Amino acid sequence: MKNNSDCNMQRRYTFLSRHPAVLLLLVSFFCLAIQSIAFGQSAEFEEDLKKAAQGDPDAQFSVGVSYSIGDGIEEDDVKAFEWLSKAAVQGHSAAQFFIGDMYENGEGVERDYTKAVEWHEKAAVQGDADSQLRLGALYEKGLGVPVNYAKAMEWYMKSAGQGKVDAQLSLGAMYDKGRGTPRDMRMAAEWYGKAAEKGDARGMLAMGFLYLTEDKFSPDYYSARNWFEKAARKKNYEAQYHLGVLYATGFGVRRDYVQAHMWFTLCFAFVPDAWDMQRRIEKRMTREEIKKAEKLAREWKPDPVETKR
Repeated sequence: MKNNSDCNMQRRYTFLSRHPAVLLLLVSFFCLAIQSIAFGQSAEFEEDLKKAAQGDPDAQFSVGVSYSIGDGIEEDDVKAFEWLSKAAVQGHSAAQFFIGDMYENGEGVERDYTKAVEWHEKAAVQGDADSQLRLGALYEKGLGVPVNYAKAMEWYMKSAGQGKVDAQLSLGAMYDKGRGTPRDMRMAAEWYGKAAEKGDARGMLAMGFLYLTEDKFSPDYYSARNWFEKAARKKNYEAQYHLGVLYATGFGVRRDYVQAHMWFTLCFAFVPDAWDMQRRIEKRMTREEIKKAEKLAREWKPDPVETKR
């Protein structure tokens, strides 16, 4: 299991990877820092620090991120917050996102959802898709602001319109659940589908569930099976379980206990019900069929999990 520090670093690296302009600003420093790390704090960092002290917002942001992720210098969330704040008050949208994120997660500063909303909104109105997403989530959950599904949808829509996969999924879920809008399964399918088209297994899983509902789509087990299989092949454990159930019951596919057993094997460490389902179908299988299923599970390889952004 990843610790909080690992998760925080992964989230920040993910943010940087989706902001090419910000990444370009830092890349020269990071590359040179690696070359000079044996000599201690790099001259490039010192130069950035000097510019930051003179009020340069890009340099302040660079110094803040360096402290935040500990590249070329010892990680220090308090100092990261200090320098990112200086850039944020000058209107630096990426720094505003980071400050909102740090208030939201209590990193380098005491957790304060009200402040998180304030800073995410500053970045969101400048068009930052990540802050638009986070602002939508805060309004949906009622953190730092009263629950407001209409506002949540507004911000999710802005972020999703920029191609943000997590926002597309959240928007699909709002239509799916009827939050901030009348329940609309076709609109839910549209937004889940956009995420699925980018290779996101969660979108594929959600599409599968839509085809199992009895609302706009009368149950379409064949289509559900197809979507579950797409997600399952990307190592989505919940999809693997539901695909196993379809093979075990014969809905949307010819009943196949060997295939069902294989999918349950692949996911039972993560989906508790899979173990019970596997034990049940084994009572109807021959020893040779069980061995075949176990061999298929050992040899199974997932599809690439990269998502188009």
